[in-house]
Amino acid sequence: MFKTYKASAGAGKTTGLVAEYLSICLKSEQSVEQFRHILAITFTKNSTAEMKERIVQILNAFVFRSQDQWNDSENAIYKMVVRLQPHLNVELVRTRSRELLSKILYDYPDFSVSTIDSFFQRIVRAFAFELGISMSFNVEVTLDECFLQTIDILYNRISDARPDLKDHLMSFMMENMEEEGSWRVDHQLYDLLALIYQNEDAAEPLDQLSRLPNLEEKIKEVNDNLSKQRHEVCEMAVKARGICKSLGLKPENLVGGKTGIYANLEKASHRENKVSDTIRGILDSGAPFVKTGTPDGEEKNRILTDFVSDFFQKRDEYVKAEAIFGQIKSLALLFDLKNIMDEIRERDNKFFLSDTNYKIHCELEETDVPFIYEKVGNRYRHFFIDEFQDTSRMQWDNLIPLLKNALAGGDDCQTILYGDVKQAIYRFRNGDSRLFSALTQPEANEEYLKLLPGDFQRKRYQDEPLESNFRSGGHIVDFNNAFFENLPHLAGFNYSADVSLEQHLAYYNRYYSFVHQNVPSRNQNKGLVSIQFKDAILPKDEFLVEKTIAAVKEALERGYKEKDIAVLTSSNENGSMLGRELTLAGFHVISAESLQLSSSPEVNFIISVLTYLAHPHDPIARLSIMNFLTQHQEVSQKEEDSSESFTSCVACATRDTLFFQWLTERNIVLDLRSLRQKTLLQQVHAIIRIFHLNATDIFVIDLIDNILKCIQENNGELSSFLDWWERKGRKVSLSTPGGGNAITINTVHKAKGLQYPVVIFPMTGFARGAMKKNVWYKVDQDAPVETELPYLLLKNDSNLSYFNMSADYEEELMLSMLDHLNKVYVAQTRAMEMMFIITGAPSGTGKSGIYNVLLDDFIHQNFREAGEKNGTLFEGFEQDEKDPLRFWYGDRDLHKRAGGDVGVENTVSQIYCSGFSLAQLSTHVPQTRTKEQEVGIVVHDFLAGLEEFPQNMEEVESMQFTEDQKYQDYIRKALEQIVSDEHWRPYFAKGLSVLKEVSLLPSRQMCEMLTPSTSLGSQATYRPDRVVLLENETVVIDYKTGQPSERSREAYEDQVAGYVALLSSMGYPAVRGEILYLKMPEEQEV
Repeated sequence: MFKTYKASAGAGKTTGLVAEYLSICLKSEQSVEQFRHILAITFTKNSTAEMKERIVQILNAFVFRSQDQWNDSENAIYKMVVRLQPHLNVELVRTRSRELLSKILYDYPDFSVSTIDSFFQRIVRAFAFELGISMSFNVEVTLDECFLQTIDILYNRISDARPDLKDHLMSFMMENMEEEGSWRVDHQLYDLLALIYQNEDAAEPLDQLSRLPNLEEKIKEVNDNLSKQRHEVCEMAVKARGICKSLGLKPENLVGGKTGIYANLEKASHRENKVSDTIRGILDSGAPFVKTGTPDGEEKNRILTDFVSDFFQKRDEYVKAEAIFGQIKSLALLFDLKNIMDEIRERDNKFFLSDTNYKIHCELEETDVPFIYEKVGNRYRHFFIDEFQDTSRMQWDNLIPLLKNALAGGDDCQTILYGDVKQAIYRFRNGDSRLFSALTQPEANEEYLKLLPGDFQRKRYQDEPLESNFRSGGHIVDFNNAFFENLPHLAGFNYSADVSLEQHLAYYNRYYSFVHQNVPSRNQNKGLVSIQFKDAILPKDEFLVEKTIAAVKEALERGYKEKDIAVLTSSNENGSMLGRELTLAGFHVISAESLQLSSSPEVNFIISVLTYLAHPHDPIARLSIMNFLTQHQEVSQKEEDSSESFTSCVACATRDTLFFQWLTERNIVLDLRSLRQKTLLQQVHAIIRIFHLNATDIFVIDLIDNILKCIQENNGELSSFLDWWERKGRKVSLSTPGGGNAITINTVHKAKGLQYPVVIFPMTGFARGAMKKNVWYKVDQDAPVETELPYLLLKNDSNLSYFNMSADYEEELMLSMLDHLNKVYVAQTRAMEMMFIITGAPSGTGKSGIYNVLLDDFIHQNFREAGEKNGTLFEGFEQDEKDPLRFWYGDRDLHKRAGGDVGVENTVSQIYCSGFSLAQLSTHVPQTRTKEQEVGIVVHDFLAGLEEFPQNMEEVESMQFTEDQKYQDYIRKALEQIVSDEHWRPYFAKGLSVLKEVSLLPSRQMCEMLTPSTSLGSQATYRPDRVVLLENETVVIDYKTGQPSERSREAYEDQVAGYVALLSSMGYPAVRGEILYLKMPEEQEV
């Protein structure tokens, strides 16, 4: 079965996807195994995590809660599952959900929900040898750093020894200077690299061109011919002006006067090639060049006509050649850049993520039966593809063999596509919404259904529209319905003069025919829309800031919290500007900048300490350490320290003795020798421990995750990590964390798929989206030019008519229009309860396609006086009584519904967890530790991390500790207890084979065997402190501090008994466990 779901914003797409997934898995007792044969493909990691979480949450609800406890979403999914599988009932769903949940949790790697890039990367890595790729390649996802390296290397290679490279760059610079008036070519070089590596259309042309022998010579030959033609045209223009002068003809004697024939000759002599429509008409009509009434006009016209006609013909030929070969300089430089990128790839053993699709595409083209899918194709029988409107053409072609294989299995195998062409805003990442548009209109586009064999198209094809909006209040839905349905009738809709209104309407109707949404009864008459136009006084940025802050304050006055509010912008620059201003106004903000690792003082401090370890004489690192300790921690200071000047701090940072004295006065012991002996990860953990940083801070956790990635990808050296931090780490951002009370600032692109109670959309106005600057033309027998080059790089402009590509140019104009509309649609459909639109002046500027012009005309067509009813579904706008540039639609008395947030203190009683205890849940609730607990943790961590124990009291006394001074006596007493006890000393002797805090992962069977007295409850892994592997026995030792109660002793004994049972099941000989109660001389045999 082949299905497509057209899902507009808020239509419950994820709900439908989960229901389809569960209907397959819950169909019968045997079908619970089907989860291993389902591949769900998404386009972002966040979507992947959300989908997995949603499936598991629904299963958890079906298993552990009665039906009357299900929420609306869970009830909706149950009803959809039963509609798809009518034989199911609540008990069957509960029983099979229990089995399915168990199988997913125990075989989680088979729970296949993946991004499309991750899926293809998995294919490439599995068949790296067959594809001729290094088996140990490192995937490079973002290429910004590689691009910058490439441009630097290019500049460094320019010399007299490389005249070709110098010529390519100089020609490129001159061309950019003529066209854009700038000598700086960094951005243009970056765009060239993006043309290669961020554009699927470039893959095959570059591959074909790179295989061409003597490519450099052929490019040079074409370029030389073009320069020759250009020189000839200029010379002919100079000669024509000379003839005019010899004949005594002045500009006013020629047709068109000063702006006619003579002006065109003058421009041509200065290398300006455009022929005006007036001159084109004269040439086509054969009318005389010399005006009537000029003395000897006929004779002079005869002399001039032949030469000038030849000139314009020659210039037409050159203009055509320029259109065809004008990008040849870019092509030459493009290959210079590509060669450097290839060197970087080879040097660093990288595999660019952008190459994945083309690599697989080439393999699929070369074989009838794609061997790279032989394993995957037999495994998966059901495919779910989410956000299909963002799929690229090459990705679709690569998926077709898999989908064909699945659909050949009959009605029991399903391929389901979910998408919405109105939300296609990733065309700049090769997304092709035309695919989904065609697949949901199969009668007119059967070529797109080529994967379906025979009569599949009609018999086993279903198109399921999702027609209701469950996200937004009814007034917001009504506003969007009316705005987008009326859009073709608004002033400014005709975006481009190069395309007719009929063509605009045809494209609009193709993509927006399914824009109307129904409102569920629960959401009717809810929600509020506010539209604020700009006045003529305030500058644009100042206006946006003022009205955005006012909108935030109004939302807060209506009972919303900062975390309920999102500000959506069209660019990162606007987001940064608004984020700064909101912060200065006293609001808490989460933005792309605030989520960067480098925005965390704790992370910067850890980096400073690591930099100090690598470069102990670096004064900047020392000063950063001093600043953090002074500003963010309560370090003991001498009285006069409070008045320390910046100069004295700098002096301390630049002199070794003063810096160490500064640390010593604050009871900070930083043992560089000990820290340098640790691995990078151990160093970070030691820094966290020494300086009492919060190890659960999300930024610190993410830093550790990135350190682990660096260790996997590089050599784990401190210098390599610090280099990574300078190049990339500073820009790494967290995913937006939940739970914090702060305003979210996002670009529209990042907000897609998200929803917020209150949305503020500050956008004064923008026209159509960015068009592609260049297109590739495949040279064939019908090409209008003879060349040995298999592909030509062309400018995307009206000159494409030379190649019979006018339709392609017009389509690009239309697609850029849709980029605009889709971005507006996404922004206007994120709000759940309230939406503020802040836009430009209502008067308009005469420019077409401006957002404020469309809104202004829309409001005037749907305006009503206060209290007036117009009898239509969309009742129209009211004008604000105080601000004539502000308009309202909806419930003006809107306030957030009472209820409040669920706090930590009342969470536990509302959670039902099978196999968990409330005591275990409470460990996740932040709590203040006692001094004894703090001491116990530090002593325990020290012993667990100690590589080699002292063997006598003298060695204990001579040990140097990096821990805080207040803990050192406790650590020393613990070591003295071990070395002085005859029973314990043998287990800590030198030369023993020891496992320290290793993770033991029990099998499923072992988990079932462990009784409640030996099980550690919800722990997925077990971590004994010390396992001593003797010749004939195995001793498990666990450290405990303090004086335990009788109940605690029993719990500790059960814990160690669990370790013993696990190690015994793993085959270790004569396993026994002992508990070392520190500060207590006796041992406890288990």
